[in-house]
Amino acid sequence: MRRILRVEVASGSVSLFGTYHPPQDGAATHAAGPGAGKPGVLFINFGQFDRAGPANLTVHLAERLAEHGYPVFRFDMPGLGDTAGDLPEHFETYWQFVEQSGEVPWTCELVAALKQRFALPGLLLGGLCGGAMTSIFAAERLNGQVQGLLLLEPPIFLSRPPPAQGTATTTGLGYDTTPESRAQADLEEGRLHKAYRWVRTRASDSRCGGVLRRSRDKVGCVVAAFTSPRFPPNTNLCLIESWQKLGAAGMPMLVLCAPGASQQIIRRDICRLNHRSRITIRDIARTNHLFTSGGGRQAVLDEVQHWTTANFPA
Repeated sequence: MRRILRVEVASGSVSLFGTYHPPQDGAATHAAGPGAGKPGVLFINFGQFDRAGPANLTVHLAERLAEHGYPVFRFDMPGLGDTAGDLPEHFETYWQFVEQSGEVPWTCELVAALKQRFALPGLLLGGLCGGAMTSIFAAERLNGQVQGLLLLEPPIFLSRPPPAQGTATTTGLGYDTTPESRAQADLEEGRLHKAYRWVRTRASDSRCGGVLRRSRDKVGCVVAAFTSPRFPPNTNLCLIESWQKLGAAGMPMLVLCAPGASQQIIRRDICRLNHRSRITIRDIARTNHLFTSGGGRQAVLDEVQHWTTANFPA
């Protein structure tokens, strides 16, 4: 049975309203803490949608996970759904606020309040589009208090390009858009990958394969270090830096991507796998950004359920 919750947050002095889906495995009691050892799941607003999500996607996700024993929470940020607050006149202004981690302070307080009120052993954080952005920013700021991320179609491009293009950034992920720099970088990257492919082939074919195999991963690390990503000028570099830090720290993440221009960048540059990475990327074919067409919703439900139960059993 669903319950309506209200959580007071000091940031902005607002009351956040949400819905609680108790676990349906029969093992939960409020005294012992819901979920009997399973973490809770908190879904942040899917962009400008209220906590039900597009075509009630968040509701279906919450019900599916609750059936498998997870306590699930859906909350509205200020100005959305049942939570009071003022929204800007223009839609683009709201998106720039989300892109700049504006909803993170509320999210961090909400995570702390839910963990304390329900005695949760941990919490998974997630959402679609803007909810995925906020989840990434909040998980880094919470520094270990979030156990995993459910990222549905995380947007990597800013709604408005930065004021100036060039190499100078404050994130350490500088980009250079001049044709000369791109050509030189492509040449250097091609040489490094050619050398890596040569070592990988010899490791399988030659009698010295044992020695080469032991060196293969080290060579791969050198290739990754010298082939830094070259992101388009309108990329949200602050988001990517937070995302990569979480991946390097070994945080489990499920990333669901609909067909689009960001798929290749997410796979190639953002979610580069290393020995600590626990990132699972799944492409959902023949659907849209909101997963409302072509069987997208069912695919999302199945992927989220499978990943969550496999990575966070009781």
